[in-house]
Amino acid sequence: ILYGYSLLSEKQIDQYVDQYLAIIDARMLAFIEDEHGDLIAAGITIPSLAKALQKCNGEMFPFGWWHLLKAMFWKKSDTLDLLLIGVRPDYQNKGVPTVLFNDLIQTVLKLGFKYAETNANLETNHSVQALWDPFEKEQHKKRWVFGKDI
Repeated sequence: ILYGYSLLSEKQIDQYVDQYLAIIDARMLAFIEDEHGDLIAAGITIPSLAKALQKCNGEMFPFGWWHLLKAMFWKKSDTLDLLLIGVRPDYQNKGVPTVLFNDLIQTVLKLGFKYAETNANLETNHSVQALWDPFEKEQHKKRWVFGKDI
């Protein structure tokens, strides 16, 4: 179980692609295909928008959009947000993320990024935790999920 994750419908996928494709820098994307041209892994990253969102108090209007636009295109953050790193299940545990990271890391270093923020990773998911072993890392956020059967 990955808390906070749910399957998307085809309509939702299309909506997100249309919504974000125009604003994502193609240099910050990485894709791996198999020998047949089928997608087996994807990595999607963007500059961190945290400071821009703080400046506009999370409000798009009247001027919040300007802070977000600057953060995306002109005044780059030194921090990268790893939005999505995904590997097709039949290629997991085969070193595919290493190839994906190798490509992404070279690119984002050239773009001036020094730090990266991941999304939530389960502490018990040792294969995901192992992805971060080669890096200097610091856990500075923690989430808990409490459940109750009703």
